[in-house]
Amino acid sequence: MISLKHFLNLFKTQKEKIFVSNKKLNSAYLISKIYKSFKDKYLVIVPNDKIIEEFYEELKFFEKEVYRIPSFDILPYSELFHNKENVGERNAGLFRLYNNEHGIYLISGKSLIEPVTPKEVLKKNYLYLISGEVFDYEELKINLSKLGYERAEHVELIGDYNVKGGIIDVFSPYHEKPIRIEFFGDVIESIRIFDPVTQRSIKMLDEAFIIPLRSILLDNEPDDLHEKLKRYADERGIQKKIKDSFYEKLMDHNNFPGESFYIKLFYNDCRGILDYLENVNLIVINPEELIINVKEYERNLYKHYDSVKEKIFALEPKD
Repeated sequence: MISLKHFLNLFKTQKEKIFVSNKKLNSAYLISKIYKSFKDKYLVIVPNDKIIEEFYEELKFFEKEVYRIPSFDILPYSELFHNKENVGERNAGLFRLYNNEHGIYLISGKSLIEPVTPKEVLKKNYLYLISGEVFDYEELKINLSKLGYERAEHVELIGDYNVKGGIIDVFSPYHEKPIRIEFFGDVIESIRIFDPVTQRSIKMLDEAFIIPLRSILLDNEPDDLHEKLKRYADERGIQKKIKDSFYEKLMDHNNFPGESFYIKLFYNDCRGILDYLENVNLIVINPEELIINVKEYERNLYKHYDSVKEKIFALEPKD
């Protein structure tokens, strides 16, 4: 997690920032006018996720390039698995920021301080497909699984993919609907967006991006991972049986419960969302309410950590 101190420093370090704090203003309309006049990257920080949804609907009325970076759908230290759509939409927003795509990006204070996949990791773990170019057909199938996609009979949801002969259907969160990639050998003959209900093509694409649906993309050897876990457990006084149980979960699953909250355990250089905010304008909605919500979330997080730290392999909130 990003600490509250770093959260506040975020506002001090950005070159450009705009504060909109009057609730009576039509903030969505004002933001759309700013964006229309000065096409750029704008991170709109709002007090909570409910307001993200309200802003998203309003802004989409004015602009097409509006993206959400939602907070995680489960609580830290949960034994539940992340929803692929949630992680996918989050990663797609981060990828667009990394890819320097102009747009309005909506994020809550809670989402802002939650862990994110480091930019250098995301940069190495997406697939870029170009119509008419060569791309290893077998390698694509292997990489889809590695990135968190699951084979399905019908591609309807984010994270689904299907293979039939030389055609691969996949629903990447970067695209609003699934894409159909048609191969001739290892040459991509065509890429098209299709309707998952009617199966009819909607439009042709020159290129497509397949974004990871996981927060942790492991390329470490098992011995390296075990050593990292052991070192952290020894430093924090975590019992050996708890450490070993967590390691078994890690080895037995392509992903594991609450994986996104363990990002800093696996990557050394984790700057959080700050990693993605180079040359990004900040628009802060109701900053007073935003700070109150972040403080409350941080307090509750520490309380929750204190209640579970003797039972599970839990990272300290500051980690």
